[in-house]
Amino acid sequence: MPTITVENVGPVKNVAIECPPEGGIVVLKGRNGRGKSKTLEAVEAAMSGRGKPEVRDGAARGKVEGYGVKLTLGKRQTRSGELEVESLEGKLDLAALVDPGLKSAEAADAKRIKALVQLAGVPADEELFYGLIGGREQFQAAMAHDSGRPPDMEDLDLTEMAALVKRELEDCARLSEREAVHFEGQEKARLAAAEGARDGDAPDERTLAEALEQAVRDEAAVNARATAATNAAYAAANAKRKLAEAEAGYRGPTRGDAEKSLATAQALFNDAQADLASAEAALNRCKETSRQRAAELDAARSAQVAATNHESTIAAWREQLAADAPAPVSIDEQEAAAQRVSEARKAVEDGAVLRQKLKSLAAAKEAKALAHSHRERAARFREAAAGTDGVLSQAVAKTGSPLRVDDGRLVLSTHRGPTKFADLSAGERWRIALDVAIESVGDEGVFVIPQEAYEGLDPIARREIAEHVAERRVVVLTAEASDDEEIVVEQFAPDATGTLA
Repeated sequence: MPTITVENVGPVKNVAIECPPEGGIVVLKGRNGRGKSKTLEAVEAAMSGRGKPEVRDGAARGKVEGYGVKLTLGKRQTRSGELEVESLEGKLDLAALVDPGLKSAEAADAKRIKALVQLAGVPADEELFYGLIGGREQFQAAMAHDSGRPPDMEDLDLTEMAALVKRELEDCARLSEREAVHFEGQEKARLAAAEGARDGDAPDERTLAEALEQAVRDEAAVNARATAATNAAYAAANAKRKLAEAEAGYRGPTRGDAEKSLATAQALFNDAQADLASAEAALNRCKETSRQRAAELDAARSAQVAATNHESTIAAWREQLAADAPAPVSIDEQEAAAQRVSEARKAVEDGAVLRQKLKSLAAAKEAKALAHSHRERAARFREAAAGTDGVLSQAVAKTGSPLRVDDGRLVLSTHRGPTKFADLSAGERWRIALDVAIESVGDEGVFVIPQEAYEGLDPIARREIAEHVAERRVVVLTAEASDDEEIVVEQFAPDATGTLA
């Protein structure tokens, strides 16, 4: 049976601690001040190589020896040999797991989680988080959302990496939520702009434009007819006035009389010319006569031109008076044509307003869809961020602990429901921590727990721990106050019959 000897340490002169090879709880019992805790500290210093136990007053040297190592105490402390069993050294600080000594419960749990993950030995690998967000590409895109490139996670441990991933995913969720709020605002504004409009209400823009063009053409035709009628009435009145003036102011012969006079004058002129040619003697007389006839001829020609012009003017005015004048257009007809143009123009304007409302309605639907998409995306990021706790929980589970990580806190299921580890009593926390330690040191390992930890365990918890250490052949060294004057070593382990003694 392996034995640990402690000599001249604290108040202890000599104590031999026999450790059952089949594993069990070894309890140092005695009254307060008898050196139980000093003995445990010395054993732990020998196994870990850390700490400097006190030499007993009056002794030159002290010694702790067992499991292949020897710690010599004195003016100069030396440690030799190599520990032949597994211990918690470098793996887990049990007391810190039970109580990290931090005021903040969240910070205390963060420290506990880090210790458990390190104990589990799960390497920090970003691939552990790929499944949270749909794969490597989606994960790296989410991590790079801020700076355009994923953050450097090479030197992070798993808890630091999980915290970073959680922050980045929550940041992505917040960004998506802000986008959702933006598009929800757009939807609200577009719906306000589309008030009163429904899908399918918009009239055809081309039909309205054609109706307006036709109304404008109709109005122009009516106005043109009205203008033509007005002009024709004015022209008729003017022709009538001019005709009356021409008929009343003319004093010359008629056209027929003038033409007869012209013919007579021409004949006379011809005769005079003949007489001029036949009689030189009568030249002077004939010249005089010719001049007279020429003057008469000029007068006749002027009279003929005047008569011709007069009759042409009269004929023109009569022709104009005889022509068919356009029918007059009533004021009502003109107003009706203008009203149709106004109505057609308003229809075009109303159609444009309605089409704009329908565009706003379509934009509102699109904004709603985008807002919904961003809400779903934010929910996925939130869920993925929460999933980082699952990655840590899987790592914690490798320690054999029933604990899991939930929203950054250590939680376990109890008869009271999900309970935070920090809310358990010290005894309950030590009970769980001991199971973790037993699994950590493995078969035939050895570790020390303080007296207050063992004394905080109820009988059922002690029995369960004893069964666990026996199953893994682990030795747990601890202490308990009793009325013994000297330190007594007892073993709490299953006997040959399977009962605990």
